[in-house]
Amino acid sequence: MALPEAAVETLKYLRTDRLAEAEALERRVLEISPSYASAPANLAKVLLAKGRPEDALARILSRQRDTVDRPGMLALIYHALGRKVDSDTQLAVLIRQYQNEEALEIANVFAFRGEADEAFRWIERAYRQRDPGLYLIKVDPLLKKIEADPRYKTFLRKMNLPD
Repeated sequence: MALPEAAVETLKYLRTDRLAEAEALERRVLEISPSYASAPANLAKVLLAKGRPEDALARILSRQRDTVDRPGMLALIYHALGRKVDSDTQLAVLIRQYQNEEALEIANVFAFRGEADEAFRWIERAYRQRDPGLYLIKVDPLLKKIEADPRYKTFLRKMNLPD
């Protein structure tokens, strides 16, 4: 399996709460290709879903290079740890550095934090920017908190995706 395909599989496992499989897959990816840029963030997402935000934080601080994944994951992890100021700071970094090409990543943070209005604002921006990650919208586990919102189904229809 190619590394990007493994990342999609990890998202599917996370979305369906198959956390042990997601963790095993990401650990295998890191074993095969320790330099794969998204692997530390993907493993941190798994650790976060497993209720292990401290381990997720350690993973990001020690292994994640300075890419879009770093401030985005730190914003998520700090939120899970109840560190609002730190989460807000990392979200501000994410927005400042990546607003023009990674709007969906920003939407993910807002969705995870339960800030639906902002999440949908950034999802719409991702659509206008033709964000390449939008094809994963239905498997993205970070958007789970906003799925019940009618705007989510409306957006899926806008993208010609089944509800």
